[in-house]
Amino acid sequence: MNKKSRISRIKKSVSVFLSIVMTLVVYSNTPMSKVLADDSNVHRVIYPRPADKDPEWAGNQEWAGLMGHEQLAFLNGWNINKEDGFWTNAIGSPNGPAAYCIEPGVPISGENQAELSQKDETYWDTYPTKYNDILTPKQIEQQIGRILYYGYHANNSDTWKPDNEEDMDKLGNEIATQLLIWEVQVGERDLNFMERSASSQGKASVLDAVNYASPMKQKIISNYGVIVKGVKEHLMLPSFMANSEESAKVLEMSKDKNGGYSYTFNDTNNIAEQFDFSVNNGATCEISGNSIKIHSDKAPIKPIVLTAKKRNSVRYGTRVWSDGEIKTKSLQDVVTYSQKTMPDKVLGYAKVGVKAKEEDKTLGALKIVKSSYDKKIEGFTFGVSGPNGYKKYFKTNSNGIISLSNLPIGDYTISEIQDDTSKKYTLPKDKTVTLKAGVVTTVEMYNDKPKTTSNSSNSNKKNTTSKTAPKTGESRSLYAMYIIAGVSAVFLGIGGYLGLKNKRHN
Repeated sequence: MNKKSRISRIKKSVSVFLSIVMTLVVYSNTPMSKVLADDSNVHRVIYPRPADKDPEWAGNQEWAGLMGHEQLAFLNGWNINKEDGFWTNAIGSPNGPAAYCIEPGVPISGENQAELSQKDETYWDTYPTKYNDILTPKQIEQQIGRILYYGYHANNSDTWKPDNEEDMDKLGNEIATQLLIWEVQVGERDLNFMERSASSQGKASVLDAVNYASPMKQKIISNYGVIVKGVKEHLMLPSFMANSEESAKVLEMSKDKNGGYSYTFNDTNNIAEQFDFSVNNGATCEISGNSIKIHSDKAPIKPIVLTAKKRNSVRYGTRVWSDGEIKTKSLQDVVTYSQKTMPDKVLGYAKVGVKAKEEDKTLGALKIVKSSYDKKIEGFTFGVSGPNGYKKYFKTNSNGIISLSNLPIGDYTISEIQDDTSKKYTLPKDKTVTLKAGVVTTVEMYNDKPKTTSNSSNSNKKNTTSKTAPKTGESRSLYAMYIIAGVSAVFLGIGGYLGLKNKRHN
């Protein structure tokens, strides 16, 4: 092989290698979410089917107006447009897994829409709180998972026939599931899945989308009732329990013959056997059927909390197909069920205690209620200082509450502490209140948006630049550039060497 051939082969090898390296560079600048995303089209199927799509529906075209609905305005600014039929959705093809609209009023163009990206349950972590005034985004996701568990969780179809009873039952179930997801989404269902009146606020109810002259009415309403019953029973607690510790009332314990204190609960819902029970403050819990007895050897200083956790409680996880935008100038986001069930915490709370002794009647109680502009309320730290050098720190619970009892009466100052949880907010000013004997004094603390100026913004950017590590994509780009530089240096050296050798030969 002559020298020119060897040089030519080396050049080709360099070219191929550099092409591979450049491919790595391009890959390193591509977000992993795009590389790994499971994308697909959303397909729509309207019922009744047009005669040109399915001749077997030709004799049922009078269903069109009856299966449709007028334009309706729901709670929290949601709405749906006028339709002559009812649209169902599916992922991947018209006969793919049933998908449900979670942005009523946001359009899909034609019978399918552009490719959407699949999101897991973290979709709800950044979902705006302003679109539902009764449930948090996480609570919306949990309720949708329960609806999917008890509702229609199978494939959609564009071939269901009007004279086939089984087909029409599936269609009725799918429509009922969609209606209930809308009810949760717009704020018509609360944490207990109880219905909330929309008409009292001058808005349409989601059920107004069902034409009561529709041939499908009975199928829709029947399946709707089955799903509601399933979710409510799923969330049902023993009759004496509340769904949050804060909303549970303190019931009076009785002194028993052994000098201790006890209280017996009786569950009239007859479901106590479905739950595991636990108590705090050193008390004991004795369970017999639907009877739960709480015992304490001493009079508890603080109320005893009885907690119930439902056994084997599951729901479906959710998958959201989204264009990354919510409501404004976006494509319609839809939700499907995941193939596996997941644990679903259903918790109940009850409280018992004893009346304060005479010497305790000089004590008061303090309740700190946290709120913020973005509705985040858990894990905020507060300092409480008061008489006789009292100074302690507490964190808000999942409901944004700090409850303190048996505090000596007097003046107390409440201060929010700046830490990792609160650093992105404008903290409220300290508040001083006077505790009175036998009275719970409530203090409300609100966190506003951070106040920024152009100078502070630039300063923050500089600080962020100096302290923030390179992102994954940046690291890959840097690494790839180092590879290119190294490879180029090596092959330039080889080229120079061969050139010099060839020159000497000549």
